[in-house]
Amino acid sequence: GKARSAEGAAMNRRDATGSRAPRVNDRCPCGSGKKYKHCHGAQRTAALPAAGAVPAAAAFWVARAEQARAAGRPAQAQDAYLAALERDPASYDALSGMATLAEGAGDDVAGIHYVERLVEAHPDSARALFAAGNYHARRFDFARARASYRAAVALEPNVAGGWNNLGNVEKYLGNFAECIACYDRAVAADPGNAALHSNALISLYYDYSTSHDELFARHAAWARRHAARFYPQQPAWPNAKDPERPLRLGYVSEGFDGRILGHFLRNVLRHHDHDRFVVHGYSGTRRPDEFTAELRTAFDHWREIRTLSDDAVAQLVRDDAIDVLVDLDGHTPDARLLVFARRPAPVQFTWLGYWNTTGMPTVDCLLTDAYTTPEGSPQRFTEMPLRLADSRFCYAPVPYAPAVAPSPCLARGVFTFGSFNRYDKLGPEVIACWAEILRRAPASRLIVKNSAIDVPYARSELARRFAELGIDAGRVELRGKSPHPVMLAEYGDVDLCLDTFPYNGGLTTCEALWQGVPIVAIEEERMISRQTSAMLRLIGAEAFVAGNRDEYVDLAVRWSGRGGELDALRQAQR
Repeated sequence: GKARSAEGAAMNRRDATGSRAPRVNDRCPCGSGKKYKHCHGAQRTAALPAAGAVPAAAAFWVARAEQARAAGRPAQAQDAYLAALERDPASYDALSGMATLAEGAGDDVAGIHYVERLVEAHPDSARALFAAGNYHARRFDFARARASYRAAVALEPNVAGGWNNLGNVEKYLGNFAECIACYDRAVAADPGNAALHSNALISLYYDYSTSHDELFARHAAWARRHAARFYPQQPAWPNAKDPERPLRLGYVSEGFDGRILGHFLRNVLRHHDHDRFVVHGYSGTRRPDEFTAELRTAFDHWREIRTLSDDAVAQLVRDDAIDVLVDLDGHTPDARLLVFARRPAPVQFTWLGYWNTTGMPTVDCLLTDAYTTPEGSPQRFTEMPLRLADSRFCYAPVPYAPAVAPSPCLARGVFTFGSFNRYDKLGPEVIACWAEILRRAPASRLIVKNSAIDVPYARSELARRFAELGIDAGRVELRGKSPHPVMLAEYGDVDLCLDTFPYNGGLTTCEALWQGVPIVAIEEERMISRQTSAMLRLIGAEAFVAGNRDEYVDLAVRWSGRGGELDALRQAQR
């Protein structure tokens, strides 16, 4: 029934914009403005094959559809895809294209219809199953996505993208051992892919199964496989050996924007002494925003490197005679660590955006602090840890941050816990602890907020997980994405934040604290598992730091009965 209604809806939309295939006096679908008979229609006889060659005829209309899509004309693209499906109902590209158009239009029924038709028409195609998995994953329908990806890799066990995306799904489902195993299979299927290998490293921080020694060994293995061949045998640099000249600093990142790094770089860059330092920015930022524009003005020189090869970026750094080059991304997506493997600067640091070693001996120092990496810590790095005096973070609050609100429990009589952390940080152990807190504090409620909750499947999955632990749906409020000023104001609805573990908050922690809301956190051994506790200790809030999960639950429950004291702390915290 849904399939037929989707087909009918598509046909109705098509009929409103024109006929199924252009008539001779219609405007040409290519957008030229000419009549079809004077444009592509004039070429149709030559372009179309003989009547019996159905797939080639469908390919003609698929090509027209792709042109229309590229030109931003989805209605014309839909007409052409449907014309292709009339000629070849199993056309992979036409079915896939219709699913994409439906997804872009927010038509879930039509999208599922065409994805299911795609798989039905190509049941033995790993490509079709992979495409279906991607569609379901984007909708956070993880059960269907997992089934599609598993079927795809069963057909084609050496497709790295299938294993990688299956790993992403297992991570969101909280199956971290399976997640790591999938990423390892992806690396084995495409051993030369440094980005896939870095993604596998990031997966190790979502659970406790990897020791410090294994973490170090895995990073070193990444470096041996992907970076070692670029290490220079006898590095030399053109930098003038003049002790009186300003030092040239270079920062490399794909994140010069307001997602995360911009909030920690604004004050650092703003306070460089430009008499002593010439500051270069090497930006691979994918989507520049107002933060990018602001950060750019703080650099003496700005280089766009997104489209440049690692060799070209390294040569640019050499030509600029950079003295100290700083990596801000580590093994995060779109990072440029292989630039640092070529050692284009005599001194190289890593800082801020990652929480472990690069694994490369060509990076000299890792900037950290004594709270995050205390002396005697079991953390292991190829770099020398350089401990900053207070914190490795330098948070700059946005100017539009609202005033600190009073603790809501004082007026409402109900205590509210909250977490605004990313969905993939909400693993089974985290949810289990939060459920136990709600059980032991029966007059309390919980707000969970992140952008994934806007997706119906993600929302229902999270609600299901709480329900399975016996928590009434009325006690857990699920909120989706909102504009940044609105999100900051929503901290006024929270009495006490609950940090995630083992993958702590970073920017989320800073924003909650700036809005006055105390946070209960567990302090563990890894850098990523000490981010929040480091900030709490720095501001003198040790009373909110727990040593294990039992203490975490105890602290949260205990503080839920001290609303007046929490409000006093809240008003002084900023």
